[in-house]
Amino acid sequence: MVKHLGRPVYHVIHKHKKPYDKAVIKYYTYTDAERITTIIGAKTDLTKKCATRQGYYMIGKESLMAPSPQKRGRPKGSKNKKKVKRPNEKKKRGKKGLFKVFDKGKRFYVKVDPYRKIIKVSKNLPASVGAALAEVLNLFARKSIQNNVSENINFFLKSLIRLSGPKSLESVEKRIRA
Repeated sequence: MVKHLGRPVYHVIHKHKKPYDKAVIKYYTYTDAERITTIIGAKTDLTKKCATRQGYYMIGKESLMAPSPQKRGRPKGSKNKKKVKRPNEKKKRGKKGLFKVFDKGKRFYVKVDPYRKIIKVSKNLPASVGAALAEVLNLFARKSIQNNVSENINFFLKSLIRLSGPKSLESVEKRIRA
């Protein structure tokens, strides 16, 4: 759905299985006749601390023009082929090839400062990769990513403990003990 909006869109995908260390950023841009997809694979600690981070990127282009119509009906001779039974293997769930960018993409390095929201990319990196990383840094800098387990624990603690009033270590400790 995201890629058919017809305007530039940033789409950040985070894996909800252990280890929670990978994120994929997809950046869609458009020209008159094609959609340009920039896929960036990065570690999830990209926006936490000042450091030099490693990432991977791939750039793909798709035509927005409708393909020419194909010949109707089934291909001749397709009924005569022998069917090969596949062994019953457990199928992988989820989107296929989501983290393919980590294997097939080009490697890059970037210096990140989440406190000042500054990002320094290498000179040979495409501008779309730098723009996507800068936008993600503006959105997620110094914010924590919660998985489903920690969300439930935090909700449970919030409902039991009122974290209002003076926030000293002793007062929070007393509330937790209560």
